[in-house]
Amino acid sequence: MEALLKRIKSNEKQTQGILIFYDNDGNIQCALNTIELPWRENRKEISCIPRGNYKVMARNSEKYGEHYIVESVPNRSLILFHKGNYHDDTRGCILPGLGFGDIDGDGYLDVVGSRLAMQKIFNVVGKYSFILTIQGA
Repeated sequence: MEALLKRIKSNEKQTQGILIFYDNDGNIQCALNTIELPWRENRKEISCIPRGNYKVMARNSEKYGEHYIVESVPNRSLILFHKGNYHDDTRGCILPGLGFGDIDGDGYLDVVGSRLAMQKIFNVVGKYSFILTIQGA
């Protein structure tokens, strides 16, 4: 299983993206939206991670329940795919959603349906690992 995260738009608060999961034959299995922090030189807890290829593993914790962890991020640790809606919900992690909408009325697009988006990822990937390629912004 492979996934492509294409960062499409960034501002001073967040970066929006499109996350597409492909099976081994290159067929699209799932497409979602994402928000991350903007690029700030890969600084811990205030930046998205660098573009590149990463192995992503299933993980479980008391705080986030079932989620995924991005492995081997240069100079960073505990970069997760987890549920959340707002740029304030991420400290460098990737938040998937079913779409974008300004839920809290602050003028910034949030991801909506994050819990359902995480469920879609688990339906496609399960407890296996996948390769993530990050491009753009």
